[in-house]
Amino acid sequence: MIVQGNIGGVKPSKVTKVYFVRYAQPDETCADDRTRPLTPLGFTDSLKVADVLMKYPIDCFYSSTYRRSYDTIALCAKRLGLPIQTDERFRERRAGENWHDEAILQERWDDFNFCEPGGENLHSLQTRNIEALREVLEINPDKNIVIGTHGAVLSAIINKGEKYLL
Repeated sequence: MIVQGNIGGVKPSKVTKVYFVRYAQPDETCADDRTRPLTPLGFTDSLKVADVLMKYPIDCFYSSTYRRSYDTIALCAKRLGLPIQTDERFRERRAGENWHDEAILQERWDDFNFCEPGGENLHSLQTRNIEALREVLEINPDKNIVIGTHGAVLSAIINKGEKYLL
């Protein structure tokens, strides 16, 4: 996603670029969602992520507080000697009862205010994601930013629309 401002019809000379990285394959045998590590395949894929990102002049890294998101971008950050700043607002949606049920999944995306018992609705997820992204953009103008995150987070941000971010 490229986020670019346009003030008074004059195009700025620099652009802020955000590279969203959805976590690689996690080890589903780990019951704790927050500390779930990557599988060997997930780790191999994180090496590929690093190889791709190393082709760009990355300035900073942000990540969800969940281990799988952090670990997916960690090798690239290490190669570049840059820290990864974690932000709880980029975390996974709180899943409730029957969160994986196909009908519930469809209803959740049809109605952003719907959530299964004990879960978090997509409107809430989207609100905190956009807040975090706007803050990252504000403090990193004209930078190349990597954000390690989750599929629902990325989908919610894209759903909100680029014009909201400018």
